Amino acid sequence: MNRTKGAMLILFITLFIVVSGFVINTKTTSSVSRKITLASQRIDENDISGAELYTDSAINEWNSMIDKMMIFSSHGKIDQTDESLNIAAEYLENNETDMFKAECRRTLILLKHMEEVEYPTINNIL
Repeated sequence: MNRTKGAMLILFITLFIVVSGFVINTKTTSSVSRKITLASQRIDENDISGAELYTDSAINEWNSMIDKMMIFSSHGKIDQTDESLNIAAEYLENNETDMFKAECRRTLILLKHMEEVEYPTINNIL
């Protein structure tokens, strides 16, 4: 009987960890993606200050969640996304809007890939 209770406890702890990681990662990546998309749209409207605001907001949110995300995800993916966000901010700071938009697209691809890999599908499990 104790073995059954122990196995159930381990199962629930594992399930809690997996679900927590899934929720944290998908919530963060979708929110940061939305902010980067809005920043890119602001550049199309020649609103550099608005783009800076959205970019800074995305970077701040990413930095506040990065420690938690590293518990659940590959560090390489997180590092690439972090680097891409910071490069985009540097391009915007230097008024290189075309390069900023290109880096925003790269960031969105990295975030989408990170979010898709986190979904528990048969392809990801096997």
